[in-house]
Amino acid sequence: MGAFPKAGRYSYDWLDNRRYKSLDRIDPDMAEIGIGSVFPALPDVTDCFVLTAFVPNRYLLLAVPGP
Repeated sequence: MGAFPKAGRYSYDWLDNRRYKSLDRIDPDMAEIGIGSVFPALPDVTDCFVLTAFVPNRYLLLAVPGP
């Protein structure tokens, strides 16, 4: 979920990865998340998704912060 540089690294290169080559393995530095983690909506913008709740292997809840 999200765009480059975090989640976009696991997406389609031509779609939301700025044509950078996608990773072919899980990067441990990118895999660690916690409440408040930010997932950019698009490259080079401040709009984002923020992790508000999760239980590993069960659910992940993202929110879009208000103005």
